[in-house]
Amino acid sequence: MVVHLSGELQALTDHYKKEMNAMSQMLQDLKSRLPPPESVAPINKKTKRTKPLTSSNTKKTKSSNNDMVLSNKFSALDNGTDIDTPATTVNDQANEIEITKAINDMQVDDEFPSLNDSTKINDSKKRAYIPPIVVDKVNDGKKLMGELNALTNEKVTARVVGDKLKNFPPSAEAHRLIRSEITDNRKLQAHTFLLPQDKQLKIVIRGLPHDYPTEDLIEDLRNESFHVEYVTHLKHRGGKEVKCLFPRESLTRELKYLNDVWNFRICSQDDQNIGFRQQWFKTPLYKTGEVIPMPVPSSFNDITQNKTIRDYLGWSWYDKEFYVPQRWSKNFRIILRFESAHYFSMVYLNGEEIMNHTGGHLPFETDVTKFLNFSSLNRVTVALNNTLTDKTIPQGSKTFKGKNAGPYPAGFYTQGTNFDFFNYAGIHRSVFLYAMPVAYIEDIHITTDINNSTGYVTYNVSSSTNEFDSINPECIIHVVDKQEKVVGSETGCSGTVTLKNPKLWWPNTMHHNPGYLYKLDVQIKWNDIVDQYEQPFGIRTVKVTKDQFLINGKPFYFMGFGKHEDSNIRGKGLDMPLIIKDFNLIHWVGANSFRTSHYPYAEEIMNQADAQGIVVIDECPAVGLVSFGEELLKQHKATLRELIMRDKNHPSVLAWSVANEPSSAKGSADKYFSEITKLVKSLDPTRPVTAAINADYNTEKAGKYLDFVMLNHYYAWYSDVGSTDVIVPLLVNYMSKAHDVYQKPIMMSEYGADTIAGLHMDPPFIFTEDYQTELMMLHHQAFDILRSKRFFVGEHIWNFADFLTLQQITRVVGNKKGIFTRERQPKASAKLLRCRYHSLVNRTIEGSIAYCPHSQISTYEC
Repeated sequence: MVVHLSGELQALTDHYKKEMNAMSQMLQDLKSRLPPPESVAPINKKTKRTKPLTSSNTKKTKSSNNDMVLSNKFSALDNGTDIDTPATTVNDQANEIEITKAINDMQVDDEFPSLNDSTKINDSKKRAYIPPIVVDKVNDGKKLMGELNALTNEKVTARVVGDKLKNFPPSAEAHRLIRSEITDNRKLQAHTFLLPQDKQLKIVIRGLPHDYPTEDLIEDLRNESFHVEYVTHLKHRGGKEVKCLFPRESLTRELKYLNDVWNFRICSQDDQNIGFRQQWFKTPLYKTGEVIPMPVPSSFNDITQNKTIRDYLGWSWYDKEFYVPQRWSKNFRIILRFESAHYFSMVYLNGEEIMNHTGGHLPFETDVTKFLNFSSLNRVTVALNNTLTDKTIPQGSKTFKGKNAGPYPAGFYTQGTNFDFFNYAGIHRSVFLYAMPVAYIEDIHITTDINNSTGYVTYNVSSSTNEFDSINPECIIHVVDKQEKVVGSETGCSGTVTLKNPKLWWPNTMHHNPGYLYKLDVQIKWNDIVDQYEQPFGIRTVKVTKDQFLINGKPFYFMGFGKHEDSNIRGKGLDMPLIIKDFNLIHWVGANSFRTSHYPYAEEIMNQADAQGIVVIDECPAVGLVSFGEELLKQHKATLRELIMRDKNHPSVLAWSVANEPSSAKGSADKYFSEITKLVKSLDPTRPVTAAINADYNTEKAGKYLDFVMLNHYYAWYSDVGSTDVIVPLLVNYMSKAHDVYQKPIMMSEYGADTIAGLHMDPPFIFTEDYQTELMMLHHQAFDILRSKRFFVGEHIWNFADFLTLQQITRVVGNKKGIFTRERQPKASAKLLRCRYHSLVNRTIEGSIAYCPHSQISTYEC
């Protein structure tokens, strides 16, 4: 929780000064986390810098008493005016970098601090940070410095600005002697920190529950004479910014999966904070009360027969005990990584908080080397909260029914969501330890281009060298084909490898050898330390014109589905048999693409899409946004940064989808989507940006910022229900007029009808298989008319398979619009769509073609 205090320091009480002095003492240990002076790069203080994809993270600040963290661009605690410095010394920069980065890195709003125990200040091996001393009204600075050097018998550096002298004591003893000499003997005005009147002081209070009422805290602080302006919850206290190289074993790297049966428990609704108050993370979870076994990865909702757990919102707790190999204790950096946990996670290792993360569906990790026991058992504990609000991505609500609403049971609440799928929660994907050299490859970024018969592979390798900062790493790069043959090489940590007649990455409907992948074999060396990583990639280009979507310069037509990560029992838990089954069904239908509706899918799915030549529209979790506030915008941007960082090297990802069905007709949506799309294009200028829109094209505000537009419409279902005869004229008219407005390619990203498998009626009636197939055939007729207009670039049916939703009278155990059942059995619509997609690319279907309508389908390159 961040407390924002007024800069009017004269009004602070003695009590407050005492507290601040205690915190300034805590800051003495910051020195241990500052880079050496010679390694600090100059900073333009007037310019807010945007981090590139390859930027490295900083270290974080954490208090020794595990209670409070002080972090900001501040100089605190004495009156006076700010020092006007036209230039900044190396030591000044180092001081500012550390304190500033503690709140500027890896945060939802680039303002709140991350807490990374890898920089814990109670490490006795680290030197203490010594704050500078500023002396006012110095007549002869050179003379004073000579006297201070003689006094301390140490080398004291300083810089003079006007009549002020800012000196940098080399030790705590030197600091004490200089401070005493200046203030006691010479009676000069001196101060360690200085806070200008127009600045704010921000204090981070740790140890409070995520939902601790801010109004109570404000009242308490103001009663103590603190000048509190406002309080905000920490939104993204995490570990090191995730560079998100997918964890792969190599000659220098090892993996240990923690996927297993973990202990699990939930908290009662009338005491959600009991786990924090009783510090469940300090002891094995089974000692805190009754626990149940819970498989990881999985959603916890459908594992038990307990209705309360199925519909639970709030804090749940996991823990798992494990050993690590003793050989990892030397010359290894060890990462603890979670691929996905929904929604807000706090992670503890052996009783110490090591990281937390906001948002589901994306990975987070931190260095845990110094927290591990190499000769005894370890324990990881996770506190997880799946409550959604109007400021989360996606949005939602939790409403308690009080006594005024009626005689509801104690703690009764309702869950509200702005999306039509079940709010599954849990540790959804793999958890593992990842051992790598202490100096290591941090990130690899690959882009490709094609010019006639020549392919260009441009790469950038970033590394983290820790104590080897002064050593320039040696990079050796090899491009390796599928036959493990080296087809190109380069040296240097950034550059371009040129390949003659390369094999291109193609979607499965455009080439007989789709999904061709190379590997970029990266080896990096510092003295005797070597790290090695193999990054798969494909050589391809993507471009959007006024009326076409081009892959490798050829028109591409999207044929596929919206999907969900959803299955019986596992919920959204990683399920490799189901993943492979789904890809087999995608090929059986003849599809070439899908959208990761409405959140990023598991990296294992993305890897399969790369290898099997299936195009992916990669969507962030911004589904059904109904408001567009600043806090939501910051969370949205943070999620997009993480998504693009993770998936930037996947050749199957040909577009970023920034939202699904937002309320984009609202006036506030204009600026909001302007900023969102600008961010995405700055992070990745090589891919187009899109979103799925269901608001009217005449009034909605997002489409003008997109490179191509996806439209969701349900003719003869959510409008004119049962009247399939309206589909063709209304759909053709709407899409044509939308293109007139947008002047860019358009695709149908959602259409369909709920269908109960096995239910039939003739003439067709809603919810029958007969109605679903009739509705689809008429949509296909409209699509063929639109394809002749050339601007129409694709059709995705909703949905690939049935999926669970919240309980509501319009859903019969979930959304039934799938062409497959939840168990992946085909409905009649699956066979109809199979005929459709094969016919579009002139492929013959083996076996029965009984479901193929005898309508003329024009040839189109897909």
